[in-house]
Amino acid sequence: MKRVDLALTVIVVAVGCLLIVNAGQPITPEAQIVGEWYDALCREEPDFDTLLRLTWRGDLTDEQLRDAIMHYRTSRQMAIRCVPVIDHDLIFFQWIPPELAATVERIKFVAVNVYPADAASEPNHILSIGAGVHVVFFKSGEVRLAAGFLGTPLTIGDSEMLYNNDGLPMGTARVRDPAIIVPEGNSTLVGVPVTLSPSRTWGSYTIRLFAEFVEAEAVNSPDDLPQPYRMGFIAAYGEGVSENSAQEGMVWFRLLNPLDHLQVSFEANQTPWDMRPLPTYTDVAVTP
Repeated sequence: MKRVDLALTVIVVAVGCLLIVNAGQPITPEAQIVGEWYDALCREEPDFDTLLRLTWRGDLTDEQLRDAIMHYRTSRQMAIRCVPVIDHDLIFFQWIPPELAATVERIKFVAVNVYPADAASEPNHILSIGAGVHVVFFKSGEVRLAAGFLGTPLTIGDSEMLYNNDGLPMGTARVRDPAIIVPEGNSTLVGVPVTLSPSRTWGSYTIRLFAEFVEAEAVNSPDDLPQPYRMGFIAAYGEGVSENSAQEGMVWFRLLNPLDHLQVSFEANQTPWDMRPLPTYTDVAVTP
């Protein structure tokens, strides 16, 4: 019995030593960058110097990036501050689209739980994927963080093809016609006519609208629309879309900011808990 106890003691001590040693190991480069970025975002007064330095901004000016970040904080009730916790179990390579292969060395997706400062901080893998971001390592040596809530695509073009995070073709999504504008008090409803054509089953999909690079609020139910506009409603987020089941209709958003430079992004996943892919973006015209 004493030998067994001694053996167990040795094992426990060895495991403890390993944990102590591993605790001192540096985190991965992408996790370190995401941690620095979210710490800058979540401060009571955001550290814009850090955010401007690390964020992939596309064509955004400093002022536009600041506005987009503050809008995100307000919409997520981060007006005071938030607490980010990186989900180290959910850090994965992202497939690199061919049009980025010449300039990008690798892309890593990092999931993050983001909590209000006074809220419970229980880990949630699904929510951490939603708040996750892509870290782009360029061959030039630059590293930038691409945040899904900013309308700053790494690429934008006429392609309608959707790919999941592993580069698997998921089908197509396209904007058929100019958007419909419906004034509504202090805000504006924007209806975007879309066609979704899955080539395989979509575990989930997400459609976002950006106006001047700021994400708009999605309308989640046709009951939230005036009666004449409820027909053909398509939700901005959905699950379980069957293979080869094309959908045609209107996806609606509510805007508080000006109707300038509208873009729509599409994402499609095999399962609702897949890592988020790089979205496909397209510009949206407005009905005169």
